[in-house]
Amino acid sequence: MAAGFDSFSGVKFNVDASRGLDGYCIFLLTRSRLQSVLTTPVVTIVEAKNDNVRCELGQCIASIVAAREFNSRFVPPVAAVQDVVTAGSAWKFLRLGGAEWKLDIEEYCVSQLGRIIGIPAHILKAACC
Repeated sequence: MAAGFDSFSGVKFNVDASRGLDGYCIFLLTRSRLQSVLTTPVVTIVEAKNDNVRCELGQCIASIVAAREFNSRFVPPVAAVQDVVTAGSAWKFLRLGGAEWKLDIEEYCVSQLGRIIGIPAHILKAACC
């Protein structure tokens, strides 16, 4: 991960179980420099089952709402939250800013690794600087 950012793999992301905002992410990206501390902003990465990225958009939306809730608990506030769903070879990005959802219409292939890594890295860097 880029300097000043860290990742958490296979962690349970419990934000508010009473609202269904809990579960596992394959990765959580954060600006934390210490892997033992999860800090804002976070970008969640959800695994698509059966290599079908579009079928996991519901789980991706739940994790982005959980990330927004988590991020809202800390200062400075995070204006928008980015989320990723992937089957490994295909990647899809969502963004939630206020009440506005944006779904990137492009589905990125693993051959576009620079862009795949660059999108969440840009979000994390912009949110913390």
